[in-house]
Amino acid sequence: MAGTVDANGVLWKSTMVGSFTESFGGCTNLYDTLAASAKKQGDKPAAGLRPIVSSEMVDGFEKLMMATYFEWLTYTDYLKESRRLPNPTPTANPNPNPNPTTP
Repeated sequence: MAGTVDANGVLWKSTMVGSFTESFGGCTNLYDTLAASAKKQGDKPAAGLRPIVSSEMVDGFEKLMMATYFEWLTYTDYLKESRRLPNPTPTANPNPNPNPTTP
């Protein structure tokens, strides 16, 4: 199905002109979406991380060699990790960790 271009030249999904996406379970922000996903999906894999195997400086830039495998975080662990991040917008994360260096 082709998209729809509005009067400003913005290309939209034809069934949702003017809307970026449908909300997930009524969630209004990314944090709420992640929390709802963690509640529903809990122990299922959510995010894959590739460990750094080696590091070297090349022409003033750090060159990283990444592993060929992923280490997976579950939805529950991913939510816990998100709470460790600094919170630039308090309304986006209603349960931030005030000290992002600790779990």
